Amino acid sequence: MAYIHAITQGQGVLEYEPRSNAADEIRALYKFIFKEIGVKTNGKKERPRRSVA
Repeated sequence: MAYIHAITQGQGVLEYEPRSNAADEIRALYKFIFKEIGVKTNGKKERPRRSVA
């Protein structure tokens, strides 16, 4: 429900309910994507694990 409520307010779940399960899911997704493209979450770059084509 946090996704629905957030979008009706023109916000993302991180803005609408930053401590919700939905916000935790979005943070985990960002972390996964950053890891896949070779960016550490602390801002330092590392080598990509595989090329993206």
